Amino acid sequence: MYIRKTVDEWQLLIDYGHGHGFEYETAEYTLRDIKQRQKEYRENCPEYPTKIKCARIPKPKCSNCNTLLSDRESTDSENFVISCANCHELIHGINPYEGNES
Repeated sequence: MYIRKTVDEWQLLIDYGHGHGFEYETAEYTLRDIKQRQKEYRENCPEYPTKIKCARIPKPKCSNCNTLLSDRESTDSENFVISCANCHELIHGINPYEGNES
């Protein structure tokens, strides 16, 4: 069975007009959520062009057995839980998917 080694991250890019091109602003894990963020940015700052980019970020590995961790079971940051498919260790609290900018 194939196990995907990456996770899709939808990034919102904004061009603030400083000559640096589009800059990373925020990211979500579903297209629906990132389109909602884009709509909010366009309502609040219509003068800045926005675009959405899909980036693939590596999945974290289990600290016990070094295998890839399974997909997210909860996206609530306080109750975030992921589990190892091999040793079934549960990792609570810290979201290993956050903070991965490309």
